Amino acid sequence: MSTIKLIGRIVTISSNKKAKDIAIYKVGQFVDYTDFLVVLSINNPAHAKALLETMLKGPESIGVKPYSIEGLNTSWVVLDLGEVIVHMFDNESRNYYDIDGLWMDAQLEQIDKNNPQRLNIQ
Repeated sequence: MSTIKLIGRIVTISSNKKAKDIAIYKVGQFVDYTDFLVVLSINNPAHAKALLETMLKGPESIGVKPYSIEGLNTSWVVLDLGEVIVHMFDNESRNYYDIDGLWMDAQLEQIDKNNPQRLNIQ
């Protein structure tokens, strides 16, 4: 599966499962361990667990086995898929760690809110 298609699946599942403030950062020019970060807000650890189960199991899955999953049952869950790393934060942790501010020099990719799988990634 292409990286763009993988991001599209992640965004669609996240949007369908009520994740909020989904942001995609193109970070490959700054780091050598990944190309994209998908950052999203969750309600609580159970919400993150439900997202992970949908992403990784069943007919709607993204079809990619993760390298690792860190922070289960916490306010910050990280899903490492290689070319894409997904950060799931509750609102308080997202504000505290300010990952969006950390990557403000990276290109922020646009998501069509009416059709989240339709991405405009350069």
